[in-house]
Amino acid sequence: ERCHLGTTSDQIHEAWCCILTGMPPARADLVTALGARTRLFLLSNTNAIHAAVFEADLQATLPDVSAFWGAFEQAHYSHDLGLKKPHPETFLAVCEKHGLAPGRTLFLDDSIQHVEGAHKAGLHAHHLDLSREDFGGWMLRMGWRP
Repeated sequence: ERCHLGTTSDQIHEAWCCILTGMPPARADLVTALGARTRLFLLSNTNAIHAAVFEADLQATLPDVSAFWGAFEQAHYSHDLGLKKPHPETFLAVCEKHGLAPGRTLFLDDSIQHVEGAHKAGLHAHHLDLSREDFGGWMLRMGWRP
């Protein structure tokens, strides 16, 4: 819909954030287990408004949000980096910052264009199509046991 005169900033904020989806607690538990076994980083194309809503949603819905965030060495948001996926330089900047060899780094994403960008940067990358495959099933197929 078009915005009309009289639309409030709260209404705009609500509309802007309606595209966000929550994280199922079971997936958060798998991320936490994975982070206990390997170095893990979050790389998200997001803006400051969405980042705050995402973080607040996790705080409200996850039983142990501190364990979830503790699984990551660092969360990188595109609005802070000044770079965004799928540009290869985004992946390379994160690798360089953390001393990661791109050829020994795995990137998972639910957007194929981001996976292609990671491949171009030299990372191993996997498209996780959440409509066909769940994260836990993928972890088991790859030999990861929580």
